[in-house]
Amino acid sequence: EQSDIALESDEKWNAYKIFQIAVLFSFLMIFIPLLAFVYVLLLLIVSLFLTGSIVGFIKRCSLRLS
Repeated sequence: EQSDIALESDEKWNAYKIFQIAVLFSFLMIFIPLLAFVYVLLLLIVSLFLTGSIVGFIKRCSLRLS
């Protein structure tokens, strides 16, 4: 009955998995220091956005399901 929540949680989970793969890829970037620095900075920004998105989703779920 809460199919929109299920769909959004799948989207968040997929985004998290893609982010984790990108983090693993950052270890290969160690051979190009300047590019690695920019890449890790970008990952930090994406991490903050993704974390905020997930926390907001959890709050919405909490309010809606309580």
